Amino acid sequence: MRQPDPISLPLCPLLPFTISMIIGISGWGLGVGAIWTVCACIVAAVTAYILGFRYMALLPMAVTAGYAVAAISVPAPMPRQAYGHEVICSGVVEEMREGDGMRTMIVSADSLGGHASAVFMIRVSVPSYEPEIEECDRILFVSELHPLESRTVLPDEVDYDASAIRAGVVARGIVSPDDILNVSPEPGLMNDIRRMRHGVASILADGSLPAGPAAFLIALLTADRSLLMPSVRDMFATSGLAHVLALSGLHVGILSLFIALILSPLAAVGAGRWRMPAVVAVLWGFAVMTGLSASVVRSVLMVTLFALTRLMQRRWSPLNALCGAAVVILIFSPRELFSLGFQLSFVAVASIILLAEPLNPFPRENNRWHAVGMAVTVPVAAMLGTGIISAMHFGHMPLWFIPANIIVSFLVPPLLWAGVVKVAAGSVGWSMGWLDGFITAVHSLIMRSVEWVCSMPFSHVEGVYVSTLQCVCWFVSLGLFTLWLYRRRRVWMVACVLTGLFCTFVPRLEAENWPEDELYITSTHASTCLLVRQSDALFALSSARYDAGVHELDSLRYSRYMMRRGVRTFGELPSGFRSASLRHYEGNAVVHRGTAYRLINSNRIRYLSRLEGGYAVVCRGFTGDVVSLASIVRPDTILLGADLDLRRHDRYMRELAEAGIPVRSLRRK
Repeated sequence: MRQPDPISLPLCPLLPFTISMIIGISGWGLGVGAIWTVCACIVAAVTAYILGFRYMALLPMAVTAGYAVAAISVPAPMPRQAYGHEVICSGVVEEMREGDGMRTMIVSADSLGGHASAVFMIRVSVPSYEPEIEECDRILFVSELHPLESRTVLPDEVDYDASAIRAGVVARGIVSPDDILNVSPEPGLMNDIRRMRHGVASILADGSLPAGPAAFLIALLTADRSLLMPSVRDMFATSGLAHVLALSGLHVGILSLFIALILSPLAAVGAGRWRMPAVVAVLWGFAVMTGLSASVVRSVLMVTLFALTRLMQRRWSPLNALCGAAVVILIFSPRELFSLGFQLSFVAVASIILLAEPLNPFPRENNRWHAVGMAVTVPVAAMLGTGIISAMHFGHMPLWFIPANIIVSFLVPPLLWAGVVKVAAGSVGWSMGWLDGFITAVHSLIMRSVEWVCSMPFSHVEGVYVSTLQCVCWFVSLGLFTLWLYRRRRVWMVACVLTGLFCTFVPRLEAENWPEDELYITSTHASTCLLVRQSDALFALSSARYDAGVHELDSLRYSRYMMRRGVRTFGELPSGFRSASLRHYEGNAVVHRGTAYRLINSNRIRYLSRLEGGYAVVCRGFTGDVVSLASIVRPDTILLGADLDLRRHDRYMRELAEAGIPVRSLRRK
């Protein structure tokens, strides 16, 4: 029997409205002016109405609505009275992450200097695990706040602050433990539900369960991946199983089935009609507990809409429900459109809905073989949609994702169900040693399967560079392929092939003639660094100690820069390095194409006449007289690094300007 067409307008009336709303939000994100947007929408609506397309005339209104909700949702800026000096702030901890002896918190501040203020978001770093702080606690602290802004220097550099800025964080501050004046639980039902997340993690971590399975279960049930080893996260990403560690529709589906089975006795006592509403209520509690991430909210909204269609005896359309979930999320948080989690979650589900069934070679009437086919086509469909997005952001593409997903799809449900039972038993003080043994065994099977997939030849491709134009061409081609699957018209397949060929040749069209060597000066609040590219090698000369952790962080930060230019190696600039265009001298000094650069990160300066002129980069560690330094080193220009203390930085700027010495600041304004 022929299946209904999910892309037909009667079955999915929200699809054009959702696309129009996304266009409006994207227009705001690209900086399109409000007047131009409104005028274009009015012209489009009037034209569609005159031509007789009444429904199409409503779509420009959706574009305007998307633009409006995006403009209204602009986060409140940091109050002016917080600039340049320490202030007392009070706010609620919305999110907290721990690692490497430091805690990073996102605080929703509503009080400044003891007076109420407009709510604004702060990223607070505490270089200690004391005092004890949990999510949904109200903290009172003293800090010097600074605006949070993009700090990229290199072309194609990964901006780690971009996601926080998109989430509405407008300020940052470093707080010592002694400057945290008070910590108290914030009252409220939603906060009480979110605190259950810490209770779940405590039950799993404090029992007899080994650390590995406990950390894995905590990630599956609470979305807290801080306890997972980095090697474990890398293995799951390499094998195409990153979605297992990030709460998504997989987890919500498994939990909803488990809850429905537990509540099945309600049917025996004549209360079966309450089972679905109870499942929905529990799932919404789970969504609140895990922080209302886009993927979980999307899944729970779809379950909620499914329950409503069953109650109202309406026809169920998964794609229409997905569009409804997207509209609800974007109305309340339009900036989610630009987050990676939102994109991966919705694109994956849309690809499965549209492609998994038509790609399955077995008809629905053959239940057994149809299920086997779906086990293959579901991960294929999801990877067709999300693979290029993952490659664009992470630079690698898993190839053995089909066996990995098939194996894990059989092992994750029993592990997740066992975790729920253990949490329920632990909350009443019951100890189940046999259950811990079962959880450990299933976890071991999952880890062995993932390790086996990662050890397979050509398990993944590293160093994949995908441009924005290439990503757009891919989705156009995928859309044309979807139309061909449902319409079977030759024109769609021809257009799909032509677009796919164009997508393949985009890298050649975008190819640039890069110079053989480049030099950049990067400066953050932690260090100042000279980055030098020599053909296919990238070298770093830093003002701070350059260890393995810094190298790993920088290799991720500059990964897109390196992939686009064919850089194969990255490391610290060797002492005495020489090439046709670069020479490395003692004292953190280099000469690149006849121009000298010296990092000044201590008060011990030795004069080298061959390095006269050029640039002297004053960094953290130098605390002497900057005017005397200029007379000793005799540079053409002094550069002040962003890692200098702000007061020292401003004093050096003033002293050098008064002495008539050329000076420039590397600190962002």
